[in-house]
Amino acid sequence: MAESAPVSKPEKKAAKPAVEKVRFSPEEELAQLENSERLDALLDRYRERRNAVGGRAGLAG
Repeated sequence: MAESAPVSKPEKKAAKPAVEKVRFSPEEELAQLENSERLDALLDRYRERRNAVGGRAGLAG
């Protein structure tokens, strides 16, 4: 029987440094949402799909 190659153990990954989460006030968070291009694009796609299907269920817009 042929010898198999030794199985190497996976190396331990270095621990990632803790990232401190940024805290926003409710007003700051709302301003970010109101000015979000990503959110606008998502809502546009949603509305296009809803209109293509002819449904009125879901978010108002």
